[in-house]
Amino acid sequence: MVAATYTREKGIFYGGKELSKSHSLLSQWLIESGLTKSVEELILLDVHSGLGPPGQDTLMVDENTALVRQVFDSHSFGANHLTPPLIEDESVKGGANDGYELTKGDTKDPEEGYPSLFSNLDRKKSMTVTQEFGTIPGVFVALA
Repeated sequence: MVAATYTREKGIFYGGKELSKSHSLLSQWLIESGLTKSVEELILLDVHSGLGPPGQDTLMVDENTALVRQVFDSHSFGANHLTPPLIEDESVKGGANDGYELTKGDTKDPEEGYPSLFSNLDRKKSMTVTQEFGTIPGVFVALA
């Protein structure tokens, strides 16, 4: 249910043939503003809702997992705050990230997503994270 189809135009989850207008406009603004030439460190948080355990934040990372864990560790949330997020990399199976490997056009993809726009980006000091906030079990999403 995560990945759209890119071959069946009449399919219920057809993903289209081009970048959505919001991503096109943001990419254009980033380039025109000069940020793509000056930014060296980047935190990209792509926020989604629906997948994962209900009421639980899951942070999905492709690289720099240690840096993400350092920034989003349980100590930064405090005893009287929200539950710390689950942090998953692509090796975790059965979690909120199931199916993302089949998607096209991931915003955090280093080759095609937003990070690819930044010519001076230091990947070791940057984080690209997809956040999923679980709402209802996936089976109920499928039945809707």
